[in-house]
Amino acid sequence: MSERTRHFGGGAHPLACLLLAAASACVMTPRTAPPLVPALLPALRVSGAAHEGDARRRASTQLVLDGLAS
Repeated sequence: MSERTRHFGGGAHPLACLLLAAASACVMTPRTAPPLVPALLPALRVSGAAHEGDARRRASTQLVLDGLAS
């Protein structure tokens, strides 16, 4: 028995070595972050909801807007 077969428990199949090397290369390849996509929707604004709802809700929203403005 040669030194190689005694050490590895048999002849190493070349295709198995190639597949193992390819799998290792795929796992070790650094990944890049996906490109950032700009927001396509407009920003939400509290002032957009200032005139919605009943009188109590409109008054509450106006108080919030006044507080943010000051």
